[in-house]
Amino acid sequence: MPALAGDDDRLQAARTALEQQDPLQALRHLPLESHRLSTTLALQSLAIRAQAEAALGRHLDAVTTWNRAHALAEDAASQAWARQQLMHWLQGLDTAELRALRSRASSPDTVNRLDEALRSRGIEPPSAVRVALVPTRPVAPSSTGSLPGTVTDAGTSISQRTGMAGSGSPPRRIAVILPLTGRYGSVARGILQGIEAAHEDAGVASSVVLRVHDMGEDAGDVLRHYEEAVREGADLVIGPLSREAVDRLAARPGALPVPVLALNHGEGRRQYPAHFFRFGLNPEDEAVEAAQRAFAQGHRRAVVMVPRTDLGERLQVAFRARFEALGGEVRSVQTFPHQATDFGDVIRAGVMADGQGRGRRDVDMVFISGEPRHARLIVPQLRFHQAGDLPVFATSHVFSGRMDPGVDRDMEGVLVADMPWLLGQTGPRAGLETSLDASLQRWPRMGAFGYDAYRLGMRLGTLQQGGGERLHGLTGTLTVDDQGRVHRTPEWARFVDGSPRVISGWRQ
Repeated sequence: MPALAGDDDRLQAARTALEQQDPLQALRHLPLESHRLSTTLALQSLAIRAQAEAALGRHLDAVTTWNRAHALAEDAASQAWARQQLMHWLQGLDTAELRALRSRASSPDTVNRLDEALRSRGIEPPSAVRVALVPTRPVAPSSTGSLPGTVTDAGTSISQRTGMAGSGSPPRRIAVILPLTGRYGSVARGILQGIEAAHEDAGVASSVVLRVHDMGEDAGDVLRHYEEAVREGADLVIGPLSREAVDRLAARPGALPVPVLALNHGEGRRQYPAHFFRFGLNPEDEAVEAAQRAFAQGHRRAVVMVPRTDLGERLQVAFRARFEALGGEVRSVQTFPHQATDFGDVIRAGVMADGQGRGRRDVDMVFISGEPRHARLIVPQLRFHQAGDLPVFATSHVFSGRMDPGVDRDMEGVLVADMPWLLGQTGPRAGLETSLDASLQRWPRMGAFGYDAYRLGMRLGTLQQGGGERLHGLTGTLTVDDQGRVHRTPEWARFVDGSPRVISGWRQ
């Protein structure tokens, strides 16, 4: 496939950054959509990535990247070159470092390369048992191509693959079904970039096959792509994305031969097949979390202010239902036009006593949603109307996802529920400044969503077994119930000096 415009320039910029001893900048210059590159450019990109990772001290990642280059190479000379580059670099490490890397390595191909480097020094590795490499190719979009081998020679029967979801065994072949073209294309590409980043970062890119299917925007095509994934020997399907496509796949007759991690929830469907998991960035979940958080802090009487839109209605219904179920009371629901700039009437009707210039004594909090520009206007107008002492709880919609203190200073004090990644709290991935960082620049929330979807897929069996298992992800703390629904608990932050600052830490 021809390279995208600018790929040669990006690779040259990455090379220059490496020469200037700036490996982090080199990683940021590399093309994001690596699966679209020609084999030649992809090999060049992987070589630069491996050298940058090594320079940053990310040695296990560098081994994985060189192994990916070896798997990608289409001729013996290129394969030999990739292997020689890897082994030459490993020989430059001291023995103590090699031993330390070997103790931390988990993927079979990484273990084998480190064992080989140790043996070349006359050192027997911790285990004399060699793990056979699985010949794979890196991510490649396809709607017609097949994975190496067939369902039979993949070594796992359909019944065995279905059972993997409950066994705790991670999948070896993952099919991703997304609408990469059509009206959902930009969102889907953001998710895919997150999935690819997680795949690379997991250190299993050479031992876990990732196959991408573009299903377009016709929800009915999901069944064809699912059956194709089954024939190709997939152990797990990630996708589809739209609610309609989720419902179409869930309605498939018979038991699912391969587990599914859908990236949305269906349209009110009550029952789903076994091994049909659902993970979505459901905005109503944030409204429910706001109700629970407010009630836990002692608030009992709320005013709600949301846009006069379908989403605004869904959010206020979700907040009200949960808040009142806990024992609170919503005293007033005020809606405003999407294009509104003056919220005086809304505030007077919601929080002022009989529309007069004094605050209502029967209200102790405000719940808002809307775009960032709405919140930047509502909060100072609350202060103007002498209601600035009321705590304001909000969904993530009021935060752009990018730190901009100069613009967001008017949201001082607002409590917002959002992704740990966007709040600078990446938990076990704190300080991550690699390809994931670059892949999320255009679609930060969708990229984080895709990243967590991949990590969930690798741990579905363990998470569904219960016992309090959870995943601290970029999007929040994730758990899976016995019905296959993934629950996400976002992080909470308070705007201070124009920036959201986490106030609750990681959920336990």
